[in-house]
Amino acid sequence: MRRLLMPAALLALGTFPARAQDATTFRAGPSFVSYKVGDATTSQMVLPMVVAIPVSSRFSIDIATAFASTQFSQGGGTSSISGLTDTQLRANYALNGDNLVLTLGFNIPTGKAAVSSDQVLAAQAIGIDFFTFPVPAYGTGLAGTVGLAYAAQAGDWEVGAGGSFRKATSFEPASGSTVQYTPGDEYRLRFGAARAVGEGRLSLGVIFSAFGTPKYDTTTISTGARAIVQAVYSHPIGSNEIFVTLWNLYTGSGRLLAGPAEASNITNIGVAYGIHQGNLTWEPNVEGRFISQGSATGNLVFPGLRVRIPAANWTIYPGASAAFGSVVGQSVSGVRATLGIQYVP
Repeated sequence: MRRLLMPAALLALGTFPARAQDATTFRAGPSFVSYKVGDATTSQMVLPMVVAIPVSSRFSIDIATAFASTQFSQGGGTSSISGLTDTQLRANYALNGDNLVLTLGFNIPTGKAAVSSDQVLAAQAIGIDFFTFPVPAYGTGLAGTVGLAYAAQAGDWEVGAGGSFRKATSFEPASGSTVQYTPGDEYRLRFGAARAVGEGRLSLGVIFSAFGTPKYDTTTISTGARAIVQAVYSHPIGSNEIFVTLWNLYTGSGRLLAGPAEASNITNIGVAYGIHQGNLTWEPNVEGRFISQGSATGNLVFPGLRVRIPAANWTIYPGASAAFGSVVGQSVSGVRATLGIQYVP
């Protein structure tokens, strides 16, 4: 059964330690996302890059960063941010074969954490969870993460669990200000399971995150807990394959400087059909997304097409989709385009 092109994040639940690769691999995924909400338009172009380096059969390193350009425009005014994002450096060490993996990660502040007054609107627009911009923040300061993941076979199920702790240092979120923002510690738990169901395959996962108390200078705020539930099912149909995904993001209530932040819930359902023609895979797809936050609601529909094109050691994944819907009573239209690139020697 050949793999479809849905984002790996929906499949990899972060709980199953993977076998180390034999060679260094490179992945890039240029993308462009643009939404028009009422008379305001937010566009973002991103070039992410990931290098995975196997140091030994037990030890591997991966490095990820991106260049992003964001522009927000409304009523003739514009707000824009361009530059590198933070760099993520992660080391993985297998403690017991491939079943138990220790991970140490570092967020290196190569991105711009301080936002100037003319960049505030752009920074706020890309941070809205409902629109899932590729880069929701350029910089979040120096941080470190330690995690442990375990996977095992339980009858017909592959099951896994993992936990991690993240500690971040203070940084200045606004240019020209000496006010420090100190993120709260993050505690994350992951659980996942996968198995064959008839001729198909089902994957399930839950990610739960709780946070300590953030501070703006001496003022404490609160960040609501987050829970993500994921389900993925694939099934062959002749020489082709259908692929169904579901994810739900719940964010608990919290308190910002401006006042209380209500709890929100976002649900995303996707269906894709992979048509195999020789080495090519064509994948027409459609997604529906829904949000509720207090009395505010929104919905989006994404019809699109992706293609998998292998070429020697390279694999290219071009894709595009449109967006239609509404949020808080305002019409929404947009476009998403990606060009995934992978090189394996």
